Amino acid sequence: MAQAITGARAPVAEATDVAGHPQWCARAHHCTAVRLPDGEHVSRPEVWKTSFGRVVATRHRGNDRVNWVELRLVVRLDPRELVAQAMCRHLVATTCAIITRVFGKHLGLFA
Repeated sequence: MAQAITGARAPVAEATDVAGHPQWCARAHHCTAVRLPDGEHVSRPEVWKTSFGRVVATRHRGNDRVNWVELRLVVRLDPRELVAQAMCRHLVATTCAIITRVFGKHLGLFA
């Protein structure tokens, strides 16, 4: 099984197996594409350890062939409640701004 996020250095044509799973699909209990009409192919989560915690990425593809990535960030927060809340708000706002800036045109967010 190929890694869904970091599997190839250069883009390659996608291959599927006889059941229609992409190479990166984890199959087994992760994948619901074969079992459910609105199911999805799901990769195994890939984990990056960072200086601030972890980033976990999981790739998905619905039976409608729409692809997306689920990102989960694990970040240590300040022990002071008000500071922790501010950190959370800043992290969410900054993440949204970066995704919009980097991928906005590709996602059709800019005319």
